[in-house]
Amino acid sequence: METRHNNEILEIFKKGTELNIGILPNTKTVKYGHNYINDELILYIKSSDEAADLLQKCIDSKKAVHFNKWANNGKFVTGYGNITILEINEEKVDGLNYILKQEAEQNINQDEIKDISIYKIIVEKTYLMKTSAAVTKS
Repeated sequence: METRHNNEILEIFKKGTELNIGILPNTKTVKYGHNYINDELILYIKSSDEAADLLQKCIDSKKAVHFNKWANNGKFVTGYGNITILEINEEKVDGLNYILKQEAEQNINQDEIKDISIYKIIVEKTYLMKTSAAVTKS
């Protein structure tokens, strides 16, 4: 069922710290944060080395990146959006702040910010899904 970024979807994004990116079965788990402003959902991704290749391929090919976010109630959000890598330190700090907020942490090491890859996904579409009894999160 296609939905707009309604309250139920936003509640799913508020919980947890991990998001799956890619298309099943080729997904990677990443740390994320989110922001919802002016009817636009934005995801910030702190990339692991494993996920960096996948994210860079999406950027290079100008293809949308797909994501899945699971909830504990048998529901999940799937969708896609355009991805960019944040290059300017101030933008990286802003993105990292959303990620740390999601993780309930507040410490940013300014000396390490240049070595951290932070990606920004501007979400185009989301779909709220329910898992059947035969399908479970692995």
